[in-house]
Amino acid sequence: MVKRQLQRISLGSLFFIIGAISIFAQPKTMVSGKVISKEKQEVVDFATVYLKGTTYGCTTNEEGIYHLHAPAGKYTLVVSAIGYKTIEKPVTLVHGERIKMNVMIDPSVTGRFGYAIDVGWFQWQTCEDIY
Repeated sequence: MVKRQLQRISLGSLFFIIGAISIFAQPKTMVSGKVISKEKQEVVDFATVYLKGTTYGCTTNEEGIYHLHAPAGKYTLVVSAIGYKTIEKPVTLVHGERIKMNVMIDPSVTGRFGYAIDVGWFQWQTCEDIY
């Protein structure tokens, strides 16, 4: 009786492990690429890249490269970085495929931050006050 129960538990565990392995062995759906500045043709490091309306996102590395894994579907890829305009591009992810999408972003109009903080005096100033 005990031997039969152990066989059932072992068989059940085996099916569970095989099922888990098959789920994780599925090909990944991924979009990757490089974020480049239009003006200077330089990589934009540490830019934020995400799929609009989801929790899927990442940042570019020091070389401007990003890798973003998400389920198959139609999305809007959003790329933003400090000093640059935010850009949105449509992307369709197909199950098991990897898509390469390089993105060129424009510098922002002013190229300046909105506010400056003087920590010693706790003063706020707008860019117009400083420049």
